[in-house]
Amino acid sequence: MKTIRTLVVSPNAPDTNSIWLYKGTMKYFNNGVWTTIGGDNNGGGDNPNIQSKILDVNITEDQFTQILNGQSVAIRLEEADSSYDVIAVRVGNYSYFLGRTIQANGTARYATETITVEEGSPVMNQVQALVTKGVISLSANFIGLAPEIVKLEIGDSNEIKAYNLSQLKSGFFFTQLDYGYGVGTWQSSTGGFAHVTTAYGNEVFYTIGADGSIVKDEDYIKPNEPYTIQLESSQIGTPIDDITASHVLKCGEIIIDGSTGPVTYTRSVDSTASAIYFTSSKKDDTLQVLTYTVSNKTITSSVATQRYTLPLAATGTRGGVKVGFTQTGKKYPVQLDAEKAYVEVPWTDTKYTLPAATKTTLGGVKAGTNIATLAGDADLATVIGTVNGILTQLRAAGVLIS
Repeated sequence: MKTIRTLVVSPNAPDTNSIWLYKGTMKYFNNGVWTTIGGDNNGGGDNPNIQSKILDVNITEDQFTQILNGQSVAIRLEEADSSYDVIAVRVGNYSYFLGRTIQANGTARYATETITVEEGSPVMNQVQALVTKGVISLSANFIGLAPEIVKLEIGDSNEIKAYNLSQLKSGFFFTQLDYGYGVGTWQSSTGGFAHVTTAYGNEVFYTIGADGSIVKDEDYIKPNEPYTIQLESSQIGTPIDDITASHVLKCGEIIIDGSTGPVTYTRSVDSTASAIYFTSSKKDDTLQVLTYTVSNKTITSSVATQRYTLPLAATGTRGGVKVGFTQTGKKYPVQLDAEKAYVEVPWTDTKYTLPAATKTTLGGVKAGTNIATLAGDADLATVIGTVNGILTQLRAAGVLIS
């Protein structure tokens, strides 16, 4: 393969990796000479006055193999210097032309076009040369294996299994499968697995049998990632299939495709073994709740409020009350001062004077002098005297009045 990098208009021969346009003629460098595009070359240049200065370097196949394997091979050649336009590396019946490029620092670099060798998998090489007086050092640049793409087919028929087995190799590989590209692994004793991404970005997983059969793994869950499944709104309220049910048990998110577009529901921490909850916030501060009942494999939808409702205060219940009551009789309203409640009670500071007790009015009396208890054998005169003394004190105290 020859890659043309530039188009040069000049009276002098340019870099051999260029198209040379001069006096209405377009030429490219081929087999050591400049050849007119579309002209009759007959194996030689169409302009004998324009010949490149070519240095022939003969090497063995072993030396060429060493070069392609990344080793540098030095060839001693008395006439070698950087004045040559082209170095022709001759390997048996094959020739590789290394065109000269003048670099920014004024030195010359010689290199082939990219060589592609296909043997199992493609190998990309570029042979280059560094020239000093009398010595040419040949080496290969950009050596490496391009990844081999293993083309496989989905199915388990004998024909497909035979084909896949002819393509599969033990170990890891790149694959083309069902209009997608990805990676896979396979062992002849245990089978393997493939992970493919389609042109639309969809990820698909496949199980590869030891017999070469390949089936899509709908139940595969990617490790180390939040697991999201996507359902249609029509699947709410009706039992789901076993595979979808197994996904719901393990997933952290559900995306529901509805008439207004996809809505994401996140698994709730209060889910249980029998009921799994997924919630999505709404703009009115309520929650749309999906409840997956494990026993019947059914998802139902409901709305739950996220707002706190303050209960009314009652006996035994802390709650809310309103202010603004208008006084009625002896019922006084609760008022607020810096969010603190109080009741203002009307108060008059009036002195109370205890009236004297009368036959019709409760009032005050004075205490009398203490009278000793009579003896059990007191005579009549003593008893009469004591009683009369009590009566006298009661009248004096105002208890007995006329």
